[in-house]
Amino acid sequence: MSEIPPPANPPTPTNPNEAWRNFTVTSPIGACKVTREDLKRLYRLINEKQIEHRDRVIARLSQTEQETQEAFNTRVQLVRNAFITTLKITGANGQVVTGHGENIFDSPLLPERIVSISYDTSFSPTAILKYTPSNRATVLLDFSQPKPLSMAVQPSAPTPNNSNFLVTAEVESWSTSLTTRLRDFFTEKGTSVNWLHGPATYDALLFPLGLPFALWGGYRLGSIITNANWPSPLIFGIYVYAFLFVLNIFRCMFMYARWIYPKIELIAATSTKQSTHKAILTVVLLGILASAVWDGIKSAFL
Repeated sequence: MSEIPPPANPPTPTNPNEAWRNFTVTSPIGACKVTREDLKRLYRLINEKQIEHRDRVIARLSQTEQETQEAFNTRVQLVRNAFITTLKITGANGQVVTGHGENIFDSPLLPERIVSISYDTSFSPTAILKYTPSNRATVLLDFSQPKPLSMAVQPSAPTPNNSNFLVTAEVESWSTSLTTRLRDFFTEKGTSVNWLHGPATYDALLFPLGLPFALWGGYRLGSIITNANWPSPLIFGIYVYAFLFVLNIFRCMFMYARWIYPKIELIAATSTKQSTHKAILTVVLLGILASAVWDGIKSAFL
């Protein structure tokens, strides 16, 4: 008599959540310089992906049995209008302007000095539809500048700046495409001052430039102040004070350079003022360098 085979195991029900994926990229934004036209282009770049996700959402909508064709069309139009990128522009005086569309950058109501701009693809759908999009992005541009002559700021620390972008999506191609677009945009607008705002930059400049400058400047300043007939301890103290004074001048010049060469710069009407400060710093540095070189030549050959 043949053996009866055991009953087959019933198939395990498939868990739909096993297919769920999420792709998130968070990235700081390096030193860059942008114009208002660049800000408009950035808006278009982000909003195109917003429209792409909107079309996916609309394609999944279906008319219910209790819904008339007119009501369904109204619901579709509401969804269509809700998927738009929101801009939040903050001024130095605390004024905040929030709106949609790239033409907001042409508005005369914008703050004269802008300290931050954020792009957000989830704000409007969440506010209107009570729906947080599965594919969404935020970009924050922080145009704030450190105080140029503040003694409370540690020069060895990196320049505080919150500029970054966040892309999170269920669709990998959507995330990859937008992330690549954003990185290419900020690379194209990048500047060469990122090193100036990094950590320990001041420390790296202190030994090859700061201390020699303080020794030379302290000697020049001390020789002007002191008199050969003064007691030696007093002369020594004056030279030490002059050295520390010039070293603080180097520190102030470093912080001043960070101020006139900001990490994230918006080219606007104030750019003329910034250019003046850049010219002043250049002239001062060239004057110091020429004087130091001339003193070296005199000591060596004259």
